[in-house]
Amino acid sequence: TLFRSRLANIHSFLELSQIALTNNSVFWLHTDPISQRNGSIQEKVKSLVDTLKNASLNMNVTLQEVEQSQPLPPSSFQRFLKEQNISGVVVADHKTAFQNRYYQKIGRA
Repeated sequence: TLFRSRLANIHSFLELSQIALTNNSVFWLHTDPISQRNGSIQEKVKSLVDTLKNASLNMNVTLQEVEQSQPLPPSSFQRFLKEQNISGVVVADHKTAFQNRYYQKIGRA
């Protein structure tokens, strides 16, 4: 299909998801454990993670990886993975569970 042929032109996927600067400014790098069973995907993911970590050294943020076995949080990246294994990282401000005390509170008294 047309969608698959275009995926072949994508090297890696980077998604910024649910990011809010907090006092500790720690962001978590989520990767897909299933697609990384493929050695070449795993190498590309490692390279992407290393690049992101190196880029963050001169910033006021810390990037940390979640455990390899942890599944991805809900993200657009999952839609791409349903079509084809592709390297990618989802950056979020939470390690295991989305937390935002203001989420779904707009308009509530």
